[in-house]
Amino acid sequence: MGAIYLRLLPFLAFLGTAVGAVFSGQQVNLSLMAVLLVMVLSVGTGCFSPMPLDHLKPLMWFFAATLPGTVLYGLRGAPVGVPLMQYGGMLVCWMVVWRLFRYADNAPEHIFKLYLMCATASAAVAVCQQAAFQFRIELLYDLHWLLPGGAELDFAGPFVRVPSLFSEPSYFAAFLIPALYLSVRRLTGNSTTLGMGRSVLFISALMCTFSTIGYFGLLLCVLFALRLSVRNLMLGALLVGLLVAVAASNPALVSRLSSIPSALQSDLQGDENLSALINGLNLAIASGMLGDRPLAGTGLGAYRIYSMDYLESFLAGNDVLIGRVNEMLEQLTLADGGSMYLRLSTEMGLLGMAWIGLMVWRHWRATLPDAHREIATASALFILVFSIRSGQLVRFDIMFFCALFALVRLQPLRSQNGQSTPAMHQLSTP
Repeated sequence: MGAIYLRLLPFLAFLGTAVGAVFSGQQVNLSLMAVLLVMVLSVGTGCFSPMPLDHLKPLMWFFAATLPGTVLYGLRGAPVGVPLMQYGGMLVCWMVVWRLFRYADNAPEHIFKLYLMCATASAAVAVCQQAAFQFRIELLYDLHWLLPGGAELDFAGPFVRVPSLFSEPSYFAAFLIPALYLSVRRLTGNSTTLGMGRSVLFISALMCTFSTIGYFGLLLCVLFALRLSVRNLMLGALLVGLLVAVAASNPALVSRLSSIPSALQSDLQGDENLSALINGLNLAIASGMLGDRPLAGTGLGAYRIYSMDYLESFLAGNDVLIGRVNEMLEQLTLADGGSMYLRLSTEMGLLGMAWIGLMVWRHWRATLPDAHREIATASALFILVFSIRSGQLVRFDIMFFCALFALVRLQPLRSQNGQSTPAMHQLSTP
C-alpha cells in the first residue's frame, strides 16, 4: 500500500481531473475514483488504522462552522442527502490525504516534494503543448485522445491556452501556485529549495495558460515572496510588467478585466465576458442568500438547492439577460457558486466564517523554521487562489493543501505539549 500511496496516488489524484467517465449524467473523474479506490483498498486490506484526533481537528472545526446552518436547513424540510454527501466526501478525502502523509513520515518536506513531482510533470507537458502548437503538431497539443474530459482548446492570439493534464487552463494555473511561490523566491535569491531550471519551467508554463486567475496568483506570489531590497523590487517589477504586457496583448483577458466593475455591482447587461458574467450572476445569488440568512447561513451544500430560485428572482423582468442566461445555462456554476468565497459565505454564514478565521489566525501566529514557513505560505496561497476559481470541496488538491497547512501549523503546538514532531528533511535541489 505504501508504494501505491507514494508513487501512484499523487499523480492520479492531482492530474486525473481531465480523465473520467459519465454515470447517470454525472462525470466522475479519475482523481475522485483514485481517492475512493485507495480508501476501499485500505479498509479491505486492514491497512487503515485509526486517525489521531489532532489530525481530525481542522476538519471538525469546519464541520462545526457549517453545522448550525445545516441543522436549520434540515428543519426547513430540504433534502438532507446533499449535506451528508458533502460531509462524507470530505471525510473520505481527508482520511486518504492523511494516510498519504503517514507514508511520507508526516514530514512536510517529503509531502511537498510529492506535489512538486506532479507540478514538474504537468508544467513540462504544458510547455511541450505550446511548442507543439507553434509547430502545428496536433497530436501533441490537442490531448483529447488521451484526456476525454480535457479542456476545449482556447486561443490567445498566436498562442494556445495550455490546460496541460487538467480540465481547464485556470485549474492548471491554480495548481502551479505553490511551485510559483518557490520559483519567485528562487529568482529573488530568498530560497534555494528549487533549482533555477524548474523555477523558469513553472513560470513559463504559467505564462502559457493566459489565465487571469493564474496571473493574479503569480502577483500574490511576488508580493508574499519579496523582501525589501533594490534587487528584489526590480525583479518583482519586471515580473509584474511582464504580466501586464501579456494581459494587455490578450483581448479575452482585457474583456474579462473590463467586465469586473459591472459584475461587482450586479449591473449586468448580458454582453459581458462569459466568465465575468457567470461570476457576476453568482455574486448576485450569494448576496441574496447571505442577506436572507446572514448569521447561520443556509447549510453545507445548500447553494445548489437554492441558487436557481435566487437567480430567477434576480433576473425577473430583465428579458435581455434572461435570454443570455438561457443560452449558457449549462455553463453556469450553480452547484458551488464557482468560488469558495461565495459558496462558503452563504453556507456558513457570518458566524461560521468568523469561527474559521479565528482558528486560522490562532495557528498562523506560531513560529516556524524557514523551510516549514515556505511550505505553509505556499499551501495558503494555493487555497486562496483555488478558492477564487472553484467552490468544490470534495477534491484531492484542496484537501491536500488544507491538510498540509494544518500539519505544518499544528506541529509547533504538538511540540509545546511535549509530543514529538517529525524530523526535518531538506527538499532535493535538481
